[in-house]
Amino acid sequence: TVAENMMLGREPHRLGRIDTRRMNRRAGEVLDRLGLDIDARSQLGDHPIAIQQLVAIARAVDIDARVLILDEPTSSLDADEVGRLFDVMRTLRAEGVAILFVSHFLDQVFEISDRMTVLRNGRLVAEHLTADMTQLSLVQEMIGRELEVLDRLDRAPADPAAPEPAPLMKVLGLGRKGSLEATDL
Repeated sequence: TVAENMMLGREPHRLGRIDTRRMNRRAGEVLDRLGLDIDARSQLGDHPIAIQQLVAIARAVDIDARVLILDEPTSSLDADEVGRLFDVMRTLRAEGVAILFVSHFLDQVFEISDRMTVLRNGRLVAEHLTADMTQLSLVQEMIGRELEVLDRLDRAPADPAAPEPAPLMKVLGLGRKGSLEATDL
């Protein structure tokens, strides 16, 4: 269940047995604190990925984690689910929890972060207050070049004297009777 997942290894006991009622109540309190309307007795696997991620965050909150690391947490979420996650993150931030939000979705980084750190090839490139950055300057730091230079390279005319590259593979008449008409690749 949601509660069992949140309390795994820390289940409350009574008379040598797991106190399910107390476990469900404690999990429900944490979920309520985060503004999540989730039944602690429900099966976690029956919930969508977004809810499963929020339950994992609730587990961390229950153990009084002061730092939360979220690595690409929005990659499989729709816009409403991202909004819900961000609401929980804002609640935790207001409570003094530090959140490390790793993402390649720059609009989300700018929406949710106070500070940003740029790493390239495993090395620290820069740290900034989000309010002091633009997406263009962030991308430039991420790739290590000014975008105007890359734009000029992209627009450079192709060398007409350069030979056409030879194909690595050629397929003629690929198909399957009744399924796929013959196709050349």
